[in-house]
Amino acid sequence: MSKKEAWEVEYEKKQKELAVGISKLSNEQIESIDKTIKHLFSILNNISEVYDIDLADVRKLQDIAWELNHKFQYEKRHKSK
Repeated sequence: MSKKEAWEVEYEKKQKELAVGISKLSNEQIESIDKTIKHLFSILNNISEVYDIDLADVRKLQDIAWELNHKFQYEKRHKSK
């Protein structure tokens, strides 16, 4: 086995840190992230295909933005700064 390059070592270190961080999330937080990613890619796909976004897509974005806000206490963390 050859010696790993510095970037490979750094990449593996970041991947382990990411896995630890994700393991500390609640199921609700993980579901919110998954839902956000799914809808973001769906909406981006709609935009790139037809350069059109309908109000239902905007509503989905608004709903998941608020869900993330609540699950991660975004406003609370940023108001105190």
